[in-house]
Amino acid sequence: MSYPLSWALIPIEGFDACPLGRGRDWVRNSLGVPESVFRRAPDGPLVEDYQELGVQVSYDASDRTSLVEVALPATPTMQGVMLLGRLAADVYSELRAIGIDVVEDDAGALVPGWGAGLFVAAGRVEAVSVGR
Repeated sequence: MSYPLSWALIPIEGFDACPLGRGRDWVRNSLGVPESVFRRAPDGPLVEDYQELGVQVSYDASDRTSLVEVALPATPTMQGVMLLGRLAADVYSELRAIGIDVVEDDAGALVPGWGAGLFVAAGRVEAVSVGR
């Protein structure tokens, strides 16, 4: 895309640049044509991969967005807190300081009130997902 997209996370709704429940045409009008389309499992949902944006979008049986995963170069935020590429402990602390519940797990953390997951590698937040 030739313009910056906002990746602010909206509780339960998804990212403002790609909300949950939107049709494939809406997503493609917003994000462009994906670089690739694949299935994680033979009978799994289609996933559109927007590599240049750092975004993967999965669809449900009715062809609506059901899971959106973002990684760098996307710049997702929660209430203004930048998420990616930062120390997970710092991100968790900042989110908790503004009243957002963060539940740490083996993969990183869940943010239940937002329908989001933070994936951590080497102590840093590497990806953010939101889904239904």
